[in-house]
Order: sequence, then C-alpha cells, then structure tokens
Amino acid sequence: MLSRRLILAAPALLAAPRAFAQGTPPAFPSRPIRMVVPFPPGGVSDLMARLVAGHMEKALGQPVVIDPKPGAGGNLALDLVAKAAPDGHTVGVATVSGLAINRHLYRSLPFDPDRDLAPLSLFAINPNMILVHPSVPAENLAELVAWLRANPGTAFASGGVGTSQHLAAELLGQAAGVPLTHVPYRGTAGAIADVQAGRVKLMVDVVVTGLQFARQGTLRAIAVTTPRRLPQAPELPTVAETYPGFEATSWLGFVTTAGVPAPILDRLSGLMAEAAKQPEIAGRVSQGGAIPQGSTRADFAAFIQADAARWAPAVRASGARAE
Repeated sequence: MLSRRLILAAPALLAAPRAFAQGTPPAFPSRPIRMVVPFPPGGVSDLMARLVAGHMEKALGQPVVIDPKPGAGGNLALDLVAKAAPDGHTVGVATVSGLAINRHLYRSLPFDPDRDLAPLSLFAINPNMILVHPSVPAENLAELVAWLRANPGTAFASGGVGTSQHLAAELLGQAAGVPLTHVPYRGTAGAIADVQAGRVKLMVDVVVTGLQFARQGTLRAIAVTTPRRLPQAPELPTVAETYPGFEATSWLGFVTTAGVPAPILDRLSGLMAEAAKQPEIAGRVSQGGAIPQGSTRADFAAFIQADAARWAPAVRASGARAE
C-alpha cells in the first residue's frame, strides 16, 4: 500500500518544482543588495548611487551596500553585474560609457550589454557644454565655428579617450565640418587646467563643472549639448539650435543581471524611478547640474539602443580603440 501511495504521489512531487519556477519568486529581497558602482567614492555617480540606495533601503527593509569597482570605462563593474546570480540582489550603476559607447570603442567586451544585462531605470542625465578659453574670439556657436574653420585642426582637451566629452567634441567637428585635434588627459582636472591657462583653447565638459568656471570667468560657455536649454543656464543656446538633432549627453541609470524574474525587475525599476521623483533627491541631483529622470524598464532599454546608435559614428570618426 505504501509503494502504491508513493507512485500516486510521484506526479505531484515532480510537478512541484515546475509550479514554483513558473509562479511568484521567493520573497525579495532575502538579504542585502549589492550596488556596484563603476567609479571611485566621492564622485557624482557615487553620490547618485547613495541617494538611490537610501531610498531602496527604506522601502525594502534590507541594506544596500555600495561596492565601488572602477576600471575599464565601467566594463569591470558591469561585468560583475552580468555574471551575478539572476536573483536581483546585485544591481549596477550604468553610464553612457558602459552601455552606449564602450560597445563601439572596445575591440571586445567580457559581456554582452544587450544579452547579459537587464535595464531598470534611467535615473539622471548629466548635460555637457562647450567651453573655450576667454581669448577665443567667439561669443556664440556660429562665431566659434567660423573661428574653427579659420584655424583647422584646433586642439581640444578631454578627460580621456572615449569619454562622452571627447566624443561630443568629435560630433561637433562632424556637424560643423571642421577637423579638430584631440588632446586626451588623465581625468578632467588636467584638461580644465590647460584650457583655463590657454594652452588648449577648447573642451567639452559636464555642466556641473563647466558652469562653475564659466561664471568665474576663467572659461567661456558657448552652448549646451542637450536637445533643450537647461533650467540651470537658460541663457545658453543648444548646439541643436544650430545643428538640428545634435545631442551628446552623459547619463546614469541602473541595471541588473539578465534572467531576474519580472516581478523583481518591476520592483527594482519602480523604486529607482520613484527615487528620481522624490523632491529631496531630485533637488540634490539638480543642484549637481544633472536632470532627474526616472524611467520604466522598457523606456530605458529603448533609450540605451538609441543612444548607442548616436555614439557609433563619433567613435568611428575619432579612430579611438581600446583593448
């Protein structure tokens, strides 16, 4: 009789794992969440990650541990996320470099940004702006382009090869039809110092930094690279007002490992989008010169694809490659 009962029960026992796999996943989160950040502590990306982590901790009742993993233009951090267990307990900060530029810049990546990562939410856009040394005889973009055409091959500075600031200047040269010469530095501090000193005449930098020096008079702001004018500096025109469709911005969002169950993806995405819209968090992001966003998973995925396509011609034109 016992063996008969076991035989009758066997189909139900075999069906149980399938029912669990297709049903609601276990309670989430069941342990602390690891947030991998592709930059050292203290920078803008680290600050934004901590703002979101604090909001998530309150909602989820679990610690969110910030784990800085700088290196390889964000590839190191994103590779850790891509290879994590697909349970939602590892999330990563993703930037324009990591998800849009590096796929064109590097000869090979240790992960596939489309296959191995799940977009969660676009958190903030960090605008760029065109800056010149005050000796440059240009007060607006038309005058700058005229000066560049009279001085072909003008050097521009950036914080490194393949950064959005480097490639934004390359896109400007393409749009205006003028050749420019790239002078890369190890970080933006050296680039800014040489442009302020007049050793290099031109650069593109994030608004949070560039606006500060422009208002001090050590640099002159010419235009911003966002599609629309910025509330922080409404007097500055966009490049798109002269060259329609021009857009070259930095941004920050969040991803997790591909294969995480949809209910967990939705929970994480919703919390991150909610954080971007909290008045206190949005205020701190805006004070830093960025524009708070907060998107759905689908909208962020579409944004990544569109932005990756936008940067491809700039990378090709620059001739930049990374191993």
